[in-house]
Amino acid sequence: MFLRNSWYMAGWSRSFNSDHLVVRDILDEAIVFYRTTGGRLIAMEDRCCHRFAPLSAGRVEGDDLRCLYHGLKFGADGQCNEIPQQPGKPISAAVRVRTYPIVEKHGAVWIWMGDPGRADAELIAPIVGPDEGPWSMLPGEMVIAANYALLNDNLLDLTHVAYVHRNSFGRGKEVQTAEFAKIPVKTTKLENGVRVERWMPNDLAPPYIAEILPGVDKVDFYMHTDFLIPGIFILNTRMYEAGTLDRCSTGGLEAQAPIFAEYSCQAITPVNQSRSAYFFALGPWKQHAHLKQMYLDLGQLAFSEDRAMLESQQRVIERNPQRRMMNLAADHAAASFRARMSALMQAERVES
Repeated sequence: MFLRNSWYMAGWSRSFNSDHLVVRDILDEAIVFYRTTGGRLIAMEDRCCHRFAPLSAGRVEGDDLRCLYHGLKFGADGQCNEIPQQPGKPISAAVRVRTYPIVEKHGAVWIWMGDPGRADAELIAPIVGPDEGPWSMLPGEMVIAANYALLNDNLLDLTHVAYVHRNSFGRGKEVQTAEFAKIPVKTTKLENGVRVERWMPNDLAPPYIAEILPGVDKVDFYMHTDFLIPGIFILNTRMYEAGTLDRCSTGGLEAQAPIFAEYSCQAITPVNQSRSAYFFALGPWKQHAHLKQMYLDLGQLAFSEDRAMLESQQRVIERNPQRRMMNLAADHAAASFRARMSALMQAERVES
């Protein structure tokens, strides 16, 4: 059902304030988050071990979280350190709630849902967070009522941009936008995902880019995407003066200076089998920081278009879940990623 031994994005760090509890459902588990007096983020199962009351209905007391049903108080490690009904008596180590490994990195909160002993922070996806590195971005998020695998497929086959996003990224220029679906791609298997590359020499600048670079009608366009386990999308887009690709091989592009570049990172976290949390940030170079709100608005519009399509797709699937989808050539990356995820989940089942 889910891959558990992996880092999932629980949200952007700015969403987890120190003055209130935050509840998130992740992999069909309810989790409550709070910050200690020192600002450290704690994630606990949102269920008191006593009578199963939600701890999210409780309150933070210093570094601890108290259940407000019968008053049990739990430390940041999940161990109960106070039972009001039995003062002065030792508390069994069994009176505890589950806690989850948490890391804050790249402006995001990452949670490990599997074996805590395998939670290596070095395995967190190498995204660039909001306003990190050379990029200027604002973060966004939404919940999509569709299975996470459908969201993965959506990002692994970007030919849908030509149709789903004709009115957002395409600015209504359907004929020009439709050409995107015809771009040849190079797909490479990575140890932890799939890489997809696209080159478009001497092509019309994408409609929204033409507005940013007035007078530039033709560009050499390069798009590089890495889609990493369990559902992390990293997109680098660069545009060069028309003719650059003719002067150098694709392998020599790194030595060339683009006239414009943009970046996006996106993360898919399953809520349950039919809902997914979708986190994103996108934007241009920092010297174009004044455009970051425009990019967020454009992303919100485009991803709302995705949401409408994916939710309708989920409804169709639920009417007859026995039907099987058909794969086309463009589905190579998605099929490869699904196979890798299935193998990892199968390995977890065998281990358990």
